[in-house]
Amino acid sequence: DGETCFYPLVHNTHESGILRLSVASQAHPLQALAEDYVGRVLQKLDYVGVMAFEFFEVDGGLKANEIAPRVHNSGHWTIEGAECSQFEN
Repeated sequence: DGETCFYPLVHNTHESGILRLSVASQAHPLQALAEDYVGRVLQKLDYVGVMAFEFFEVDGGLKANEIAPRVHNSGHWTIEGAECSQFEN
């Protein structure tokens, strides 16, 4: 139906290259900016499906580091931590 849905921004902690902790924020001040960036990319690509974006917070803004057209380990928290997991979308 053309609807785009977003999960909240998540702060990930890695140890020795392994994701150990993901903390989702319900009210991150950069959420709207991230949704704007992602929405424009998805629209330009005419994309349908799950896509993960990794951003770094830099100087009060966001820098894209990775775009993955699939489910992603940083979204595994959605399995039990969200109403709808990334595997259902």
